[in-house]
Amino acid sequence: MNLAVLNLKNYLAKKSWQECLFIFFVAVWIMSLPFKNAVYQISQPLIILYFLIYIFITKNYKPLLKNLEKTRHLALGFGLLFLSMIVANFLNPELLDKKSWHITLMFLVRYAMMFVMLAYFYTLGFFSKKEIIAAVFASFFLLTFTAIYQILGDVNVLFDIKEGLTGSLTNRNATGLMMGLAVTSSIVLFSYSRKLSPVFMIYFIFFMIFSFSRSAWVASFTAGVCFLVLNFKSFDKKDKRALLIYIIVILLFLSIFWFGFDSLKTRLNELLEGNSSNRYLIWKYSWSMFLQNPLFGYGVDTFRNLPDSVVKFDGHFNSTHNMPLEILLYTGIFGFLASFFTIFLIFKQLCKNLVLLPVGVHFLVATQFDYGAYSSKELLSYLTILVFLAYADEFRKKTL
Repeated sequence: MNLAVLNLKNYLAKKSWQECLFIFFVAVWIMSLPFKNAVYQISQPLIILYFLIYIFITKNYKPLLKNLEKTRHLALGFGLLFLSMIVANFLNPELLDKKSWHITLMFLVRYAMMFVMLAYFYTLGFFSKKEIIAAVFASFFLLTFTAIYQILGDVNVLFDIKEGLTGSLTNRNATGLMMGLAVTSSIVLFSYSRKLSPVFMIYFIFFMIFSFSRSAWVASFTAGVCFLVLNFKSFDKKDKRALLIYIIVILLFLSIFWFGFDSLKTRLNELLEGNSSNRYLIWKYSWSMFLQNPLFGYGVDTFRNLPDSVVKFDGHFNSTHNMPLEILLYTGIFGFLASFFTIFLIFKQLCKNLVLLPVGVHFLVATQFDYGAYSSKELLSYLTILVFLAYADEFRKKTL
């Protein structure tokens, strides 16, 4: 404990108060992502205010311009995507939800501005990638603490597939998203820490499994396979032995759950049998509606207001549960092409940093079954962090 305090003091001593303040704001923002409470709501405005004041006082615009030059294609893709949202909203005022314009505006603020600000202060040396990664893992651990509290209050959540672990979030799929990302991030951590990676992995797997979120299971498994394919040849014999032992331990760990919880068996059988939880019906409806208005779509967050919307049959059918379909439905072919271009650029950058590629694969797989392209705060915030980490090395490269 004393050593940790000493290390913290040494760390803070090397930082100016401006750097410490910014790091504090960013850490609060990241660690509050699983909660969506007042802390989360105020953390972003504080970062934006800090950024604007810093720019006003220092008049240091060069990093902004240099970073824009380095990410000009990404900026173009995002700009076209944002434009497609605006066009779709203007063309369909009668279908818009009361939050449609709010979601559109916040799409720019929450993700584009956060990326710009992270890039700016990273270029100035205010923080390192390690600090961002540490805050991300801290956010995962904080969510697990709320899930543990939930279990202590009612252990039946582990046995009832209609419930599942939610922690501080409103539904199990959101918790599954977080814990799935935690598992995948722990897998990727193996490249840096052979000891911490398996411990974190086993810990987070428990919470991911009992969220009963099948999309998280599939995404984490796919990301894990991707990690092995990309890195297995680069591991030495010692790493391969350690990896084999870790896999065996994890399988034993999963076997205990398999024989101890019928809820897990039921949920896994539903996955293997292709039970879509009515997603096929939702996807069929979404596709048919897209074909009726293919160019620019119906506007952001209009699913509930569309003609003969399936949400009228069941309140749970309130979104497309598929990112490509949501993009097509809300912003049409225009938005889809802009999104495809942007995603292509992101994966192209991830391929330059293969350590992060499995996390990108996780996002891609998970969004085929759950979560939206425009209003999923947790997913898009973590995606913003991933894109920043993918481009981080570019921001500190000196231009000729």
